[in-house]
Amino acid sequence: MPEDVAVSTVVGLLDDDYARDILAVASERECSAKELADAIDASLPTVYRRVDDLVDAGLLVEETELRGDGNHHSVYVTTLSRVELELSEGNFEMQLETKTDVADRFTDMFERL
Repeated sequence: MPEDVAVSTVVGLLDDDYARDILAVASERECSAKELADAIDASLPTVYRRVDDLVDAGLLVEETELRGDGNHHSVYVTTLSRVELELSEGNFEMQLETKTDVADRFTDMFERL
């Protein structure tokens, strides 16, 4: 998770219906952009824009899934499990908690092969 993600970035993303829906769907299972678009009833360009923003903020990860025919495609998985905001002495402080670390995601990806 990027350490320098601004509070306003995360709050802005969580204020967006499409971004929240993408996080919710991708928290249940890994999904391609097309599967996300179908699940949340959004256009593919809209999903790609939100996915890019969510990945940049570290709230979603992109993984490569290998198909049986030798081709591959990107799938997305939510990493966010909790957001905590605290107002202290005139400043907002944010803590983001993720579900898994990089090693766990690698293990999950390897087990799916």
